[in-house]
Amino acid sequence: ITKMLRKTSLQVDNEELDDVWRALSDYIDENLDTKLTLSLLASKCFYNPSYFSRTFKEKFGMTLTEYINRKRVASASKLLLESDMSVDEISERVGFSDRSSFYHTFSKIMGTTPSEYRGKNPLNVKISDK
Repeated sequence: ITKMLRKTSLQVDNEELDDVWRALSDYIDENLDTKLTLSLLASKCFYNPSYFSRTFKEKFGMTLTEYINRKRVASASKLLLESDMSVDEISERVGFSDRSSFYHTFSKIMGTTPSEYRGKNPLNVKISDK
């Protein structure tokens, strides 16, 4: 009976934890343009930063910084294809502090610069508001 209770309790805890991680992921998506720090995100989950960092890496298979950068680059990629915003505007909109870090991070993740990505992609069509 004790084993069954523990297993049931762990399942509830895991479900609650999954909800916390899902909410955190949603929060990151909605706030890419702001400064997202380990301390801030850990406090949102009521964890100390060290524990949060370890647990985050176990859950997502990458560090918090890598995760945020990947989310920002994915958002930037979409904007590069669907808008005529300048690369600098996109960089700022997705939360990079400066152009250099945006270019470096984008190139590292995508294997090409933002300008080259936009120029090479045949889907580069401006969305109209018609």
